Amino acid sequence: MSDVAPGAPAQRLASRATSTLQDTPRQRGRRKTLAQRLNPWIRSLHLYCGVALVPFVLLYGVSAFLMNHPGLYRDIQQTPLSSEALQRAALGPVDAQALAVASVAEMNRVSSGRHEFTLIDPQALKGAPLSLLLDSRGADMRQRYMVDLSHGEGRRIAMQENAAGNASARPARMPLAGQILTLPDTSPLAVPLVSQQARLREAIGASERQPLNGKGTLDFTLEDGSGQRFNAQLDLYSGKLKGQPVGQVQPGAGLGETLTRLHKQHGYKSSVLEWVWAVVVDVMACVMVLWGLTGLWMWWQMKRRRPLGGLLMAAGIGLSAALGLGLHAGM
Repeated sequence: MSDVAPGAPAQRLASRATSTLQDTPRQRGRRKTLAQRLNPWIRSLHLYCGVALVPFVLLYGVSAFLMNHPGLYRDIQQTPLSSEALQRAALGPVDAQALAVASVAEMNRVSSGRHEFTLIDPQALKGAPLSLLLDSRGADMRQRYMVDLSHGEGRRIAMQENAAGNASARPARMPLAGQILTLPDTSPLAVPLVSQQARLREAIGASERQPLNGKGTLDFTLEDGSGQRFNAQLDLYSGKLKGQPVGQVQPGAGLGETLTRLHKQHGYKSSVLEWVWAVVVDVMACVMVLWGLTGLWMWWQMKRRRPLGGLLMAAGIGLSAALGLGLHAGM
């Protein structure tokens, strides 16, 4: 016979209920908080969302890395340009300080006394780097010519692709903005490069069958007679002057466009900030790929979550494949 009375279980339950009502504040503090009760749900949501989106994470991480290193997936050939040919085409060496001085002098001449511009800190331009990017595109071939105007050196970058053009942002206005400066014959780049197509093609070895465009600027700061300062840009290819008052936000350069430009910024360039940004892009690309792979590992360790996670991952792979193929077909 058992020594336990028939009513003992019921008595124990009643005793537990009574003790619960009489818990001390310290005992009640040991109970699960709202955050503790939500944590399992949040972890599950994080896990399943990660599993479903892992194809996109991997695709974004890999594409960001490849964008930063286009030579890894394109057949890109780089060859040096003839320094002698570049010099014959007035493509360097060019002194940035002398070019800025000549530009300001021409602005004052064209202004005819309406504005009197003064170059701010010309010594800061002494030895400043000047570069020019020439872009030649055909049906299936794109050639870019990187010219270091400061030293009169350059290289040809040839790649097979069907590249689409990019629209340039509308420049902000300042006095004489939008005007093409015709510099004195003794000035560097006195004749706009855009009007020297034959000499440019000969210097860089570009084909006559492909259109040739250029991009490169000389940046300097001006001050007019009233004390108003301007950030000026001289387009090295067209000779056109651009600029805006100091402190004025360029039209169209809002938060959304700024973020878009940051995402598109890629490649290791001469600027320290651009170089650091390229390092960050590489690190983020690697971390995103690592995040996706470790998420898959964590999901696989939880046997109970494999069926639902597998379905979500299959759906993500199917959706990403459909989107990728559809977007590729429309490019």
